[in-house]
Amino acid sequence: MGNEIGTVGDTYSYPDSFNIIGIRDGVVVKIRGRIIEDILALQDYTYDNLPLINARGFGIRVSTKEEFEQLMEERNRKLNITTDVEFSNQWFSLDQYKHIKFNEDVYTIEYNI
Repeated sequence: MGNEIGTVGDTYSYPDSFNIIGIRDGVVVKIRGRIIEDILALQDYTYDNLPLINARGFGIRVSTKEEFEQLMEERNRKLNITTDVEFSNQWFSLDQYKHIKFNEDVYTIEYNI
């Protein structure tokens, strides 16, 4: 704890304060002012109106305590291979904090140059 993290890069831009939710691992990392403030069990976390980001850097579509409770209820019911896609499509936003930047590797793969 106390380490500073980068919040802006070529393919991402996060707020200075947010929470990283490791849904599968059941862990929350609190980032405040770009500093890791705390790491706690998901069961001990209380929604605090700050943006939520999953462990892969995708935005989590939650903006109220009620939505967070619904997310956790669905996580507890649906976290398995057959419903993971449905769960992810409902709750995660790929482009909220991340964006794709084209480079030579993308063109080589896509167009077989």
